[in-house]
Amino acid sequence: MKKTSIMIVAFMLLSIVAKAQNWKKIDGTLMQISVGSEENIWGVDDQHNVYKRTNGTWAIPEAKAKLKQVSVSADGNVWGVNATNVLYSWNGTNWTREATDKKFKYIAVGSGMDIWALDESGAAFKLDPVSRKFVEAGPDDWFFTQIAVGSDGDVWAINSSGNVYHFVNNSWVEPEPKARLAQISVGEADNICGVTSANKVYFMMNNVWIQPNGNAKLKCISVSSEGKIMGVSPENAVYKYE
Repeated sequence: MKKTSIMIVAFMLLSIVAKAQNWKKIDGTLMQISVGSEENIWGVDDQHNVYKRTNGTWAIPEAKAKLKQVSVSADGNVWGVNATNVLYSWNGTNWTREATDKKFKYIAVGSGMDIWALDESGAAFKLDPVSRKFVEAGPDDWFFTQIAVGSDGDVWAINSSGNVYHFVNNSWVEPEPKARLAQISVGEADNICGVTSANKVYFMMNNVWIQPNGNAKLKCISVSSEGKIMGVSPENAVYKYE
């Protein structure tokens, strides 16, 4: 099949999905959300309280924490960062402060083997699963405001101007120079979505950013490896795509 035909089919499939699915408001108010799987959904409210969604409701785990951002993978790994850029991880019952010699402003968890973070300057680091130390990844002169990693290790990042970069062969490349996002989420290579500074939602299809629903206005979005998508509106309302 020619490339043009593949693109036409992809657009037709996306059109069908967009008509069949829409954004549905659910309970809760959050400023940030992370979806690892149907059973692993976490979020943070504007008071930095951390919630986990269990049996269709939001609840604060018995061991409380104050975090500004949280990230969860499909295999249940949960990490977060607080207002002073200190990293914490969840062991199932408690939050543990991670012993690092650096402070990190953003954390991204794709799996137990793929944990990435941005230091306070915006440089990207990856956790070495053996030494349990964060090692700088890629060129040392690249700086980002947000980073995301999928369950398959696919890594994307956004800089302060909204340019979107993909980590390939230990280098950062810009697949679509015109693309501008404020936040990106990666479930895996075939499940990538993002939002712009104007709160518009985009899905990536065959390396092209497409807006599946022009009416959705979100400031934060998260997609799992299985394609479950949830988001948060500018008013902190929680939505799911179904």
